[in-house]
Amino acid sequence: MTITPAAQRRLFASLGGLRNELWNSQEQLSTGKKAQTYSKLGISRSIAIDARRMIADVEGFKNTIRDSGDRLKAMDQTLDRIQAITRDVKSATTNANLDIASNNQTQVQLNAKLYAEEMTSLLNQDFGGRKLFSGRAVTNAATESVDVMLDGDGLKAGLKTIMSERKAADLGTGNMGRLTTSVATSTLTLAEDGAHPFGFKLSDVTTTSTGIAIVQPTGSPKSGTVAVTSQPQAGENVTFKLNMPDGSTLNLKLTATTGTAGEGQFQIGASTSATASNLLAALNTAIQGKATTDLGAASAIQASNDFLANPPKRVVGTPATSTALVDGTIANTVFWYKGEDSGDSPRQTSKVEIDNGQRLGYGARATENGIKKALQSMLVLAADSFPTVDAANKQRYDQLLDRSANLLNESSTGDGGLSSMRAQLGTTHSIMNAANSRHTLRNALLEDQISNVENIETEEVATRLLSVKGTLEASYQLTATISRISLMDYLR
Repeated sequence: MTITPAAQRRLFASLGGLRNELWNSQEQLSTGKKAQTYSKLGISRSIAIDARRMIADVEGFKNTIRDSGDRLKAMDQTLDRIQAITRDVKSATTNANLDIASNNQTQVQLNAKLYAEEMTSLLNQDFGGRKLFSGRAVTNAATESVDVMLDGDGLKAGLKTIMSERKAADLGTGNMGRLTTSVATSTLTLAEDGAHPFGFKLSDVTTTSTGIAIVQPTGSPKSGTVAVTSQPQAGENVTFKLNMPDGSTLNLKLTATTGTAGEGQFQIGASTSATASNLLAALNTAIQGKATTDLGAASAIQASNDFLANPPKRVVGTPATSTALVDGTIANTVFWYKGEDSGDSPRQTSKVEIDNGQRLGYGARATENGIKKALQSMLVLAADSFPTVDAANKQRYDQLLDRSANLLNESSTGDGGLSSMRAQLGTTHSIMNAANSRHTLRNALLEDQISNVENIETEEVATRLLSVKGTLEASYQLTATISRISLMDYLR
């Protein structure tokens, strides 16, 4: 029996199709994939391509979150250590005595410098090629060294020079804290010596005596009068309220006495004019005493404010008679902060995209209140000195310790404080971690989607392979049998 050419072609095409299906099934079993190219996946290929693109995007977000998260951990560790340092310094300032250790400084002051050096080392550390507390200037150290900040570098003045200039400007001539006093008959006049930012500033005057008339300080510069119109009674007092450069206040309370006047007292004289003169003498003594103690400490704090300003402030001309501050320049004054500071939010100086349309800021600057106040407290302690141990220096030292402790309190709490910084950065880190978990889940879903499109069901393909193999073998056998049949075989 002869098979026609047309029948042969159909037979071979059928056998070829079965062979191709057999080969495809064998290839799928060996690779686990439905096809080796996207073109052979048909319309499903777009699903797989889109899913792989989205996985690449998600992996990019996850890498960004990992790197940014590591930086946030390093920043939190730095802030945590700074908080511990502030607690140590604050504890040391409590009930400390003026016991000179070396170089006219106490051990508390010497330790303050060591803590400041540790703090600046933390702020200037390099993390993965970036400085974490320099704003956008990630290749710049955040601060100058403590030695340069305190002593300058030969050409540029440091904090000690600025503090010395400021103390002289605040003290003025005659240790009067830039105030002048005079008396005419029974009227005492108290005035500021000019319109400038230095020394004591008059606030108000109060009295418990009906024999004393007060005209409150007014004008610029301010001046006021205290008139003894009739003799005060013993125990009655006059209180002069003064403002100091660092924003603190001081009350000078002078009490009338009939005996010899002691500290904080004025003697009732034989006449109202004598009483006014005695009040003047007591007031001058009180002003001069506080000018070298309380005002000295307040001046040190304000000098550190001037130094840490951007730009730093310097006293103009001869300090004792100066009437103005001027901006320091990079040629004559140390600029303690070396990072970027354009005035916007520190968090916005370093931004990352952690998801489509979701950007977070996690930058920081050493100029933030928490860091700056903590460093200031240590620098001002390290910069001051006490050449003698006497009552005045003891009082000034106590005042300096109190004010340094206040700076540490300000560094810990409030807007921009260390606790606030850590809370903000911690919230950012939590949001990043939540996004990372979301990305992990999204990746798993996308991988499942790709698997459904690209991967085979092994049992299904194996069953199909056996079926095709059986069909192909049967077809080969039938074809061979038919090709051997003749007419005689059919007639028989």
